[in-house]
Amino acid sequence: MLRALRKKGVIGFRGAVSLALPALLALSLAPAPTSAAARSGRAQVAADLAARAASSTGTVPVIVQVEPGASRGRLLAALGREQVRVRRSYKVVDGFLVDLPLASLSREASIPGVTVLSPDRPVLGMSQTVAASHLQATTGASLAHAQGYDGSGVGIAILDSGIEDHHPDLGAGGASSNSRVVERVDLVGSGGGDPHGHGTHVAVLAAGNGALGAAHGLNLAGMAPGAHLVDVRVLAADGSGTTSTVLAGLDWLLANHQRLGVRVVNLSLGAVPGEATATDPLCVASANLVNAGLVVVTAAGNHGRGENSVMTVYGSITAPGNERRVITVGAAKTHDTDGRSDDEVAPFSSRGPALPEMLVKPDVVAPGHRLVSGEAKDNTLVTSHPEIHYGLVDDQAGAYMVLSGTSMATPVVSGAVALMLQANPSLTPEMVKAALMYSAQRLENASVLDQGAGLLNAEGAVRLAASLSPQAGSLSVGANLRATAAPAPVTSMNGETVDWTGGVLVNRAWVAGPALFDKRWPLLTPSQWTSPLWSSAAWAGPTWQTSLFGAPDPLTGSGGGLLGGSLWSEGFVAAGTEAGALWAAPAMTGGCEGPGSSGDCRAAFGSGVIWAEGVIWAEGVIWAEGVIWAEGVIWAEGVIWADGVIWAEGVIWAEGVIWAE
Repeated sequence: MLRALRKKGVIGFRGAVSLALPALLALSLAPAPTSAAARSGRAQVAADLAARAASSTGTVPVIVQVEPGASRGRLLAALGREQVRVRRSYKVVDGFLVDLPLASLSREASIPGVTVLSPDRPVLGMSQTVAASHLQATTGASLAHAQGYDGSGVGIAILDSGIEDHHPDLGAGGASSNSRVVERVDLVGSGGGDPHGHGTHVAVLAAGNGALGAAHGLNLAGMAPGAHLVDVRVLAADGSGTTSTVLAGLDWLLANHQRLGVRVVNLSLGAVPGEATATDPLCVASANLVNAGLVVVTAAGNHGRGENSVMTVYGSITAPGNERRVITVGAAKTHDTDGRSDDEVAPFSSRGPALPEMLVKPDVVAPGHRLVSGEAKDNTLVTSHPEIHYGLVDDQAGAYMVLSGTSMATPVVSGAVALMLQANPSLTPEMVKAALMYSAQRLENASVLDQGAGLLNAEGAVRLAASLSPQAGSLSVGANLRATAAPAPVTSMNGETVDWTGGVLVNRAWVAGPALFDKRWPLLTPSQWTSPLWSSAAWAGPTWQTSLFGAPDPLTGSGGGLLGGSLWSEGFVAAGTEAGALWAAPAMTGGCEGPGSSGDCRAAFGSGVIWAEGVIWAEGVIWAEGVIWAEGVIWAEGVIWADGVIWAEGVIWAEGVIWAE
């Protein structure tokens, strides 16, 4: 069956191709649930939880979401009457983690005030073992450092397997031996540190100062060597965890981020998207952190290649990377050169669209292949795979190891965000996300679903951030946003000229032009990242223009519109040729809206047909080359194989363990 599916373009999750999940696909293609369920007293039950209840018995961990303001005392009493044991409550989502008897699932769904019942799903990490690249040079971070920005004053929370805080690269530098890991919380309960090794590697990529490498004549510093870190341990010694533990970490962070100066949240982990983002607990929690002013940066996933590295798999973004308002990061290959002309999207990097809402993702890509970073002492990754140890540095004080994956690309972007926020602390998460995309470099031979807006350009993002008002986040809609003249949309680095994309992706819209940061358009406010700008209906008439820019035509106010009727043409339609022009177009052509789409679904820029000919979506069943993944084929309970890692039921894996490309 796998040999029959090796056609490039099959949609789904790497490792899940051979164990298809029509119930999950049906859910993924369904619209987000409304509040009618809550009003009727009948909760939304996730399809994978309902399927399990129909085929098995016993008690399982479930995340129960409740109506805001509902009496928790009454809810707890009602759950207790059904023999439901409450393990913890959350604030980052309105709800609880409970042990729920499957036999009584229907009764729990009928408890007034209960809105959503979701299983405690797997979350996985994405990295790969290979050799070194020159991170600061190839991203332009070294140019930002030359402008005086190193991330000082900005906190990055690392939710992962822990951080070995005495690694030399995490010291304060100079004469001080103090660690820049300012606080740690262990939600796994096994004593702290980083026995797995994944979290330390991630932390040093984000904020390592390269002290250990410098002692050996090497430059192995991370992106923001002045930033401080908060260690939130949510993954165990084998790199596994649960959705509920990640939620506990996000909950703790929501309560403590202001005290610790945290502005950036790094999630180098992910889960298969099992339900609509409006109800998926990881997505809801991540969106709530963005609402609180935190920039959430998360891995796209390592599912871009199918079985035996033959297929390119579209629709493989993991949760919470499928949430609109987070920054979802794919991985690029630098080929170990500082120059960017040979860079490309890594084959393993997950591709869009993001299910279930069919959004264009990832948002950007960043180096995530052959990255040298911190090695925690005696960690399980390096003891199991000694070949990943970086042999050029052997020191009693510390060591390095080499990994690849979107787990590694994610802290590269998190570090770049810390540089941006040092340059302009007033930026909102929406402004940060837009500036990263606007300054990115579009890669040749990659579609928007491969690369999003393009390859991270840290220098450009920092320069754009610094050009905006130091009160940017508090300005009213329509106010002038510029503090200085618009920066030239080009960066010179490593002997090459890097052109900026000059645009941003908003769900399924591509909006571009030099006027994009002239004012605080509604585009740069929180509401736009939840608006339905991905269907053809949303582009009828001037409504979408008013939604993005506050007027039918932001340049003239004439109501003529930006596109002049060419709504679904490929490429982009100019709003004018004068200075301050704006462009807008769907990022994907018609036919990409969901079930029943044709084989003509294409990216509006970049190369490649998105769905292979003969591959369509219909009622949750994917047909490809005559092969049907029959209804009732559910992921094998307890054992799912992907990228050489077993995904046990209820387990979250650190986005970062891929052993072969």
